[in-house]
Amino acid sequence: GPLNLGQLYRFCQKLNTKLQDPRLSNRVICFYSNSTFAKRANAMYLISAWQVLYMRRSPEESCRLFTGAIFPDNFDESRQNSPRSVVQSNGTTLAPVPAFH
Repeated sequence: GPLNLGQLYRFCQKLNTKLQDPRLSNRVICFYSNSTFAKRANAMYLISAWQVLYMRRSPEESCRLFTGAIFPDNFDESRQNSPRSVVQSNGTTLAPVPAFH
């Protein structure tokens, strides 16, 4: 299901640690998920929320790259209406990133 703030905090800590590690300064950090729609939505949420928190982007800016994401029409209806979802089932309508902006 949708992620909670504890999971977001843990993700942010891990990503920030990797970004600040001098051994990784000349490397590309690649974050990916499997092809399960729920996992993809969670991955998009984590990256978008991290951008809002640490890059000071607006929720709209942080979600813009995901507007082309494709989800099936029958993607779990409860997630579509959740404020924790990033992309709704049609792949073009963005739901708000949580109100920590």
